[in-house]
Amino acid sequence: MQRKKEGGNWPIIVGSILGLIVIVLAFMTFKNFDVNPKPKIAVVQLEGPITLTKTSTGFLGSTSTTRQVIEDLKKIKKDDSIKGVIVEINSPGGAVVASQEIANAVKSLGKPSVAVIHEVGASGGYWVASATDLIVASEVSITG
Repeated sequence: MQRKKEGGNWPIIVGSILGLIVIVLAFMTFKNFDVNPKPKIAVVQLEGPITLTKTSTGFLGSTSTTRQVIEDLKKIKKDDSIKGVIVEINSPGGAVVASQEIANAVKSLGKPSVAVIHEVGASGGYWVASATDLIVASEVSITG
């Protein structure tokens, strides 16, 4: 006759269940851990007259300041997960130096860029658009 072992199979069963729980938790943790973040496309808006001074809302609508747009472009340039940039433009232009600075910042991104001209992309707005790799505009947009 065989003698029953004390404790039976419980230690093996409990150990197996705990081991299985650890494996499932580890899998769930690594499944959600993103080693290679998905590539992103950044959107920068150039809205209203382009100015060197702070943003305001007035008769001509909101304005796009060089300082803020360039700061955004610098952040985009440093972020390796951002693989491209869309510059949305609805601007009649504005300050010459401000337009040139934004256009130079777009050129120096080192990432693919597309300008999307909505209603207006004129003067300095078009200058910025011309710094991108591709310009997309409606046939009725005011461009140039």
